[in-house]
Amino acid sequence: MPPTSQTATATNLRPPKARSRWTSPEGALATLLGAAAFFAPWGEGLSATVGFDASRVFIGLMVIVTASLPFIVRISHLPFNRALRIWIFYLAIHTLVVYGIWKPHLLEWGIIGQRELADGVSKIQEGLGLRILRFFLFVTFGAALAISARTSRARNAVLLSYAIGLSCVVALGGYQLSADPTTVARLAGGSLDPNAFGLACAIGVVACIHLTMSDTTSTTIRRLALILSTAPAVGLLASGSRGAILGTLAGIGGLTLLNRQKRRRALFTISLIAIATALALTLRPSDLRLAIQERLSIASVVEDRGSSRPELWRSYLDRFPAYAIGGTGMHSGPSAISESWDQPRMTHNVYLQILVEHGVLGLVLFAAGLFSAIRNLVRSGVSDRRATAALLLTWLVASFFVDSLNSRESWLVIGLACSNYDK
Repeated sequence: MPPTSQTATATNLRPPKARSRWTSPEGALATLLGAAAFFAPWGEGLSATVGFDASRVFIGLMVIVTASLPFIVRISHLPFNRALRIWIFYLAIHTLVVYGIWKPHLLEWGIIGQRELADGVSKIQEGLGLRILRFFLFVTFGAALAISARTSRARNAVLLSYAIGLSCVVALGGYQLSADPTTVARLAGGSLDPNAFGLACAIGVVACIHLTMSDTTSTTIRRLALILSTAPAVGLLASGSRGAILGTLAGIGGLTLLNRQKRRRALFTISLIAIATALALTLRPSDLRLAIQERLSIASVVEDRGSSRPELWRSYLDRFPAYAIGGTGMHSGPSAISESWDQPRMTHNVYLQILVEHGVLGLVLFAAGLFSAIRNLVRSGVSDRRATAALLLTWLVASFFVDSLNSRESWLVIGLACSNYDK
């Protein structure tokens, strides 16, 4: 029997079928960011294994994300909190003034050479202009995460993708910095920097523990995260980055304290990871285990005076009047102590780095942005956001010993920590 007019009218008024979340612009952005998180730990150090510089994949993905953001971002959903947005705007204006007016002769583009590492492997040296562009591309990575990863499931998907990518890097081996006979071997990963790689592994360890405790992940994901956690734990120890290890301990402690109802589960998970890591190290060459013991021993810390960090920081602070107001400019921090050290030395402290390169105002704005993010995360009643606070704590402590501001992991953490801001 033919339908009545009322039935036909009701059929015509039926709302159109909703667009799939994966085919929408927001879904496409989330997919791109998941792929970018997977390739974030990859880099030049894996060239001998995979046959090319895998960091170019991350750069390519972020170029696409940067080009698409203006069509997705709404004014009511600007990334980061207000203080961090002001700080980033200040960095952009400060960089334009320093290298556009004050020191234009320092701005170089392209590849300017190669730096020979301890065992003959060379690392490409980019011009200052390319390094500045790379930094702001990393900032875009964090901004896109702050926009896209607004739910616990979205944040967990990014962290899982990152953990899988990092595990692949550890499995492939990356670059082993063997150095001279007086220096212990350290795993440098894709970044060709053992301290930066240690920071990446620290983020990976805490992220995996969080995934095993999250209420928004399935049992399969929790088990996968538990299995994956062994790789960054081994990579963390093999990197020999003592600052990254301290950051990991701080992050694990924060994760346990902020989730009181899951404290037993956290302790059980940490115990399993410790046992699995110890077993994994027994399967590695004995010289690696000896190198880890030598690097992390108290005698080694006393002998090398914390890799001369106190003397380095004192040299920078002695020059405080020279950079307190105007700063030296982005990536030009070592010029502040060029008269005191034979070779350029980075600050190995992200807070000192910001102070030296961008002055007191830059550091104050950065601290205000981080304080706002931490306060909001800790006050939140959602356990996953408190876990993100623990992830941020890992980065904050490790960054006291590493120039981490120019790393992809830093903006991964900052982006996720600010992803719950709606204005």
